[in-house]
Amino acid sequence: MPIIKSALKKMRQDAKRTERNLGVQSALKTAIKKAKLSKKFEDVSDAYSALDRAVKNNLVHKNFAARQKAQLSKLAKPVKKALVAPVKKTTKKTAPKTAKKSPAKKPTNKKS
Repeated sequence: MPIIKSALKKMRQDAKRTERNLGVQSALKTAIKKAKLSKKFEDVSDAYSALDRAVKNNLVHKNFAARQKAQLSKLAKPVKKALVAPVKKTTKKTAPKTAKKSPAKKPTNKKS
């Protein structure tokens, strides 16, 4: 047990941070497991967000998050394709044709 005042404070801070980080890591693992089981787009999106937050707070390494995201995206692709309706090709639309005015004819100066 430390005796120095700053060391005691550091121990208190570490205890709070450890408790907070364990909660965030637990939520992250739960989100990833839920996304892998359900394969729904919303759950995968939530897992992406949780991974991004964990990287931002230095709880997990960025390569770990990238690997998890890649695995989740592979799972979500087949489901996402089924939800999206096929897009029909549209033909190039032209502007509606308007009546063209014929140019005014110039009077001819013929002497008769």
